[in-house]
Amino acid sequence: MDLVVGPWGARPVAGEIAVDAAPTETGPFACENCGAVLRFSPGTEELRCTYCGHVTGIDAAPAVVEEQDFDDAVARVGDAAPPSGEVAASCAGCGAGFTFAAPLHAGSCPFCGQSVVVPPDGALTPTGLLPFLVGEEQARAAVTDWLGKLWFAPGHLRTEARGRDALRGLYVPHFTFDSDTETAFRGMRGDVYYETRRVPVVVRGRRTTQLQQVPKVRWRPASGRVARRFDDVLVGASTTLPEALVARLRGFDTHEARAFQSDFLVGFESERYQLGLSEAFARARELMRRVIQGDVRARIGGDMQRITAMDVHHRQRAFKLLLLPLWCAELRFVNRRYRVLVNGRTGEVVGERPWSFWKVAAAAALALVVAAGLVALVLATPVGPPAG
Repeated sequence: MDLVVGPWGARPVAGEIAVDAAPTETGPFACENCGAVLRFSPGTEELRCTYCGHVTGIDAAPAVVEEQDFDDAVARVGDAAPPSGEVAASCAGCGAGFTFAAPLHAGSCPFCGQSVVVPPDGALTPTGLLPFLVGEEQARAAVTDWLGKLWFAPGHLRTEARGRDALRGLYVPHFTFDSDTETAFRGMRGDVYYETRRVPVVVRGRRTTQLQQVPKVRWRPASGRVARRFDDVLVGASTTLPEALVARLRGFDTHEARAFQSDFLVGFESERYQLGLSEAFARARELMRRVIQGDVRARIGGDMQRITAMDVHHRQRAFKLLLLPLWCAELRFVNRRYRVLVNGRTGEVVGERPWSFWKVAAAAALALVVAAGLVALVLATPVGPPAG
């Protein structure tokens, strides 16, 4: 077996495995030039060596990510719980055995740093992913810029965000759902009209009456049906990140998803899904219902609407389980952690907002000084008849 000596010691050249790795694991992901660690290069179809810069092309799978029938999947997996527990792994570079903490199934070997990807297990497996387009330096700059625009944010967090270990690249599982919906509804349509009435008013201290146009609403029953086709309604399937924070990220072009391929995970962490299929669809159904309510209100028409009943029927339901790219930063301030997320496709930043007590106090003190100065100026201004 040929070995290459690099900055991390002797390693097998690409295609050679030093130990008998478990059949469920892929690798080694080592540079064929120097044996150092490879990493997927965002925005390309290449693995790049982190030491010598040598590039290895990815033979991207041409397969198209297709939706799976939702009803067939529910019949097959039922209420099977998502996979849990640690994932056993072995490094093809140094031969070490270790475990990924749940829910991870991909990351770095803790002994030599080489990437290890264990294909995710469970009743459902990802059929596709969106590779990173935004690199680490671009993501770090986006976080720093976002923090700089926050008034009263602690200044040292910008320095912390620029640190080498401030960001980690993570593939987060998401479900997408398609559904043809038809909804029967009942409600009330309200049309505004005006009546002329004499109403009491006070004019220059005297009570009197005036004619005014008073708005009234005429209600009448309304009913009918609306239909809408939903495509790729996105539901996060991770519980390790704040759900509300992840939901604020937009711009995931799910129609550009690639067939699942371990090479795109090299150098990044990746999670298994932690939300069951039925529970995920229940969340998607609520998102769809909110859109349908808008359709119903538009169909009822008028100036005001009341919806008393909606009977939504779903047909031709389909889903995909995808891995979506995020850059994650965890910043600490006064014994509390703040999560900041960057969309790995667009660079959009969302986060939990930190506040600096001292900056807020200084601003409040400055406001009091300015107010006191204005009061003193008013009191010092002489009041009297104009000179002349």
